[in-house]
Amino acid sequence: MSKARAAFSIIAFAALSVSPQAFGQTSQVFGANDITRIAQTSRDNAARFNRDFRGRSFEAKLPVNSISENFIFLDRYTATFGTSRFGGNVTCDVKDRPTINRMMDWDRGQMVTISGTIRTAVMGDILLDDCQYIPHAGEKG
Repeated sequence: MSKARAAFSIIAFAALSVSPQAFGQTSQVFGANDITRIAQTSRDNAARFNRDFRGRSFEAKLPVNSISENFIFLDRYTATFGTSRFGGNVTCDVKDRPTINRMMDWDRGQMVTISGTIRTAVMGDILLDDCQYIPHAGEKG
């Protein structure tokens, strides 16, 4: 690889890993109405997704879709929120025991306010980091 091409690759990678604030973005919080647009942008243009969404805040009140054990990392779970069977949901990896213990009492459809930092989108679902949960007992979606 030429030196110029290697330098360009390093600069391009660095630009994609810079925080959203470096691009002059505001602290907008994305929500349930943005899920489709975020996932579509991820599929269509990864560079734009990284610029516009990665590292940004997300918060929405969504129903519990499923809580399943992570088949790669034992004692970790994947919590999915939303109503879609395929795509259009929000997903979090859950590894801390107190949160897992609280989730044991949640039923499919129970409303939960989920917040976190957008990491990526896979198969139409948005994956969040640093997830926080506020369950709404008795509320179904």
